Amino acid sequence: KKLPHCQIIGFETSPVPFYTSLLWNKMERLANLKFVKKDFFHVNLSEASIVYCYLYPRAMQDLKPKFEEELKPGTIVISNTFSIPGWDPVQCLQLNDMYHTRIYAYVKSNSNVDALHAKPKPV
Repeated sequence: KKLPHCQIIGFETSPVPFYTSLLWNKMERLANLKFVKKDFFHVNLSEASIVYCYLYPRAMQDLKPKFEEELKPGTIVISNTFSIPGWDPVQCLQLNDMYHTRIYAYVKSNSNVDALHAKPKPV
């Protein structure tokens, strides 16, 4: 509702969260929001402006090379609970919930890509 000018796409493979999201969106009637039953790993993220993840540590580790290859510099990545190994968050918030959930915010920079393809300099 607060970002009607943005096109928002949610990807989910688990049936319960997927159908719950569809039902919620049907009640909210948000024209700029759609949910797709598809694996996040099989989606091209090169056009994304913001990526939000609520996954698990291994998935974040596995997504790191995908983010480094596909995301444009300046893309914002927000992760609920688990960090992206090797990336430095621009902000880390700790929620005042029963789990003290951490929210990590990153901005994809050229340095992430440069580090991925770096070659040792001759001495």
